[in-house]
Amino acid sequence: MVFAALPLTLFCFKIVKMIHLYTTRVGANPRQTAAAALAGLALTHVIGLAVLAGLVRKGRAFFRTPKMAVAQPLSNALATVREEGLFMLSLWLAAYAVARYTPMNSPDAYLWEIMLLIQSVPYTASVLMAVISGFPKMSARLVGRSASMEETVLGILAKTGHALDRR
Repeated sequence: MVFAALPLTLFCFKIVKMIHLYTTRVGANPRQTAAAALAGLALTHVIGLAVLAGLVRKGRAFFRTPKMAVAQPLSNALATVREEGLFMLSLWLAAYAVARYTPMNSPDAYLWEIMLLIQSVPYTASVLMAVISGFPKMSARLVGRSASMEETVLGILAKTGHALDRR
């Protein structure tokens, strides 16, 4: 139980810090904060692999992803995260096995189950982001607008001499 206390505390602190910073500094609403967290967590596995590849290989560890590319169908989007999906499912199955086959009269078993589920959060975020990318017609209104984002965009457009088209 002692070994799980520190990671759980750090995880809780990170969540509270992120919510505080996004609401006070960025001016994001709770939905925007959740969307930013989801997008950030989804990159965890890929960035970790790139860092490890960068330590081993001399070539480029990162490659530039295409921006404004044609949306891919849901099947292709899910195929790109099959590794993350398998990690997610294996962690969920391990948590289920701990819950099902371990006597739950010990707080250690509950803690292990919680730790396994927390470890699956970045992989779940990757799969969710792939599902979202498989629906290109999904409205950005689901996340909403932020006042600070509006001000930033208007400032950039004013500096470059462009006008905002508000259709």
